[in-house]
Amino acid sequence: MCCKEITFQELGFEPNPAQKLFYWTIDNNFNREPLYFWKGRQVGATFGTLAYALHQMIVENCDICWIGNNLAAVKYARAEFHKLYNKLPPDMRSKLVRDNRYEICLKSGASIDFVTEHMCGKCRRYDFVFMDEAAYFRNLQESICAMMPAAKQLIITSTCTRKECDFYRLFMENILYTRKLPWYLGSSELQEQIPKYRINLSSAAFAAELCCEILDE
Repeated sequence: MCCKEITFQELGFEPNPAQKLFYWTIDNNFNREPLYFWKGRQVGATFGTLAYALHQMIVENCDICWIGNNLAAVKYARAEFHKLYNKLPPDMRSKLVRDNRYEICLKSGASIDFVTEHMCGKCRRYDFVFMDEAAYFRNLQESICAMMPAAKQLIITSTCTRKECDFYRLFMENILYTRKLPWYLGSSELQEQIPKYRINLSSAAFAAELCCEILDE
């Protein structure tokens, strides 16, 4: 079952346009090529990856790996995943049989691992691997190569503020498998904050952090 066939309200949130585009792109990636998402600040892409992961665990009994660029990001993602899980109606909740620092496993057999970049290549096989804030990985190219044999589907998301990084290069080199998630696809709450960002950020910073564009100097 595709994610679009699942009622997101059962997870306690309504996807915004950026998240809907994110889900549609994954569900229609029939070639299973790695996907690159350049996300604007505060569009809900990280939360969207966790919601998609939970959907796939419940509906398709999938094994997931979520990779962050540092331990703080991993802890945050794990806590947000727990919030999503706890909002599920009791009849949708498969019992947790393992819940530790790095892994959450359901009685159904589905699981999600939360690891940092240095664990790439040391993991088992997964249905989905999400790399979050990949522009800040120490060596994104090596991490992707290490995880390719372990992932049926590899999904790479990040904000990006400079051209001199692996994420920007790979995004531009794989343009058929990329999507930009700029601020105007975010929630109504984000759009209300845009005037504040315009005042507090330079034109270059606003373009990079919210519009998914890097201005030429």
